[in-house]
Amino acid sequence: MKKLIRKPQIDTNHHMEFKEDVARIIKICADRDFVISAEDACWSWEKYSENWAAGWLGLGLNDEDVFSDVMEYMMDDGEIK
Repeated sequence: MKKLIRKPQIDTNHHMEFKEDVARIIKICADRDFVISAEDACWSWEKYSENWAAGWLGLGLNDEDVFSDVMEYMMDDGEIK
């Protein structure tokens, strides 16, 4: 499995209360052979949501779209190991 790792940041995760969404992001990544931490999963979705002027957007039904959105933000500020 490939590991997604966000570059060190000073910011904190403000939406860890969405544990079911975070768990789903982790599973969606794992289903595609990527490992992502809960913190990085939360961070990437926060960044995606902020892009739409929202605090936290619902994940929606399409796993491929969720994966694509998470990857976009992880690749901007992260790396694959």
